[in-house]
Amino acid sequence: MFATAANLIPTLLVPILMLQRAYDATFLGQFVPLTLAHWRRRFAASLGEVRTLGFSEEFIRTWEFYFCYCEGGFRERMIGDVQMLFAKPRCRRAAAPIGTARRWPAAASVS
Repeated sequence: MFATAANLIPTLLVPILMLQRAYDATFLGQFVPLTLAHWRRRFAASLGEVRTLGFSEEFIRTWEFYFCYCEGGFRERMIGDVQMLFAKPRCRRAAAPIGTARRWPAAASVS
């Protein structure tokens, strides 16, 4: 069994070409390691319940690996997360400079 999130991970060419049609793009990757660290801690704190539900040690190790691997990938900027808003051709909405449509708070660090 492999643990994966339901995500689409395209090559860099696809988003670069799509950015030509983007109305806005917000880079969210700095928030993901913190989220993954919280999920990993909550999962570890719930291992008794996970085992009671009948999940195997292999399942538990797979998820621990998944959380750690992804957290490290985001921290080292080998994995990223971008939210993009696209407008169809001839959209009457005035284009905003990339990254200005939504403001996110500064990322907190996890020790």
